[in-house]
Amino acid sequence: MKKLTSMLIFTAMLCAALTACGKVEEPAAKEETAPAAETSAAAVESEAPAEEVEEPTPTPEEETPEVTTVTEAPESAPEVTTSSAKEAESSAPELSNNELNLSTIDGASVVGESGMTFTELHDMGLANAFMQDGAYAVVPSDGGAGHKYYKVYTTADGGASWQEGQFYDEPSGVGTHVALDDGQIMSFITYGAYSERFPHVAYMYINGDRVEKVDVGTVLGDTELDDGRLLKDAGEVDFTVDYVSGYTFNIKFTDRETGDTLCDRQFDLSEALFNAQQSPAE
Repeated sequence: MKKLTSMLIFTAMLCAALTACGKVEEPAAKEETAPAAETSAAAVESEAPAEEVEEPTPTPEEETPEVTTVTEAPESAPEVTTSSAKEAESSAPELSNNELNLSTIDGASVVGESGMTFTELHDMGLANAFMQDGAYAVVPSDGGAGHKYYKVYTTADGGASWQEGQFYDEPSGVGTHVALDDGQIMSFITYGAYSERFPHVAYMYINGDRVEKVDVGTVLGDTELDDGRLLKDAGEVDFTVDYVSGYTFNIKFTDRETGDTLCDRQFDLSEALFNAQQSPAE
């Protein structure tokens, strides 16, 4: 009985000891898990500052200035180029009808039997283009008492061929001819059959295979010179003619003996030509 009692007591003590040991180990387990929780918290705390340190992602509004700066350069270049092209086009001179007509004539073509090219005769004021591929020329020929004759040639194929027309009769004398931008010719003749000492003016135009004229006459005779005299009273004079445009010419008159300039100015003969066309000389 005593042995049984002793065994029960020993068993009870052993259970109590075991129970006591288990209670002691629980805190140990808790102590082991606590650092892990603290480590996790520390990791969270260490990550938090990292997120605060990161620079915020720029919004589209914040990026706009850089994008605008980049796109302005390519956009402005075409605008300047386009504007320059428009200015070049607008500044480019337009060709007159006469210049277009002249461009259709072969300037190197030899006119008839004259031995001169169309360009050479045009520079002398003795040829002009009056339509596309159409031109005429007056080539100096023989002369007679108070007369000077010209052979008339025309082309309708740009100078590939020239047809001889009727003769043109002009008063003899010192003559200057000017090819006009209307496709015709103006002549200034002095010291000839008219016996004037200043230019006699005539407008020459093509009519079929012949050249006809409008006699503008002595319209320059009443020109007032720089010294107050009229041209028709100035004695013997020489002159040079430079074409301006239309029926406007720059004419310089000089004293034949001294060479002094008597007058150097522009003359618009359009009104005189119009009046002469309305009242042709008989």
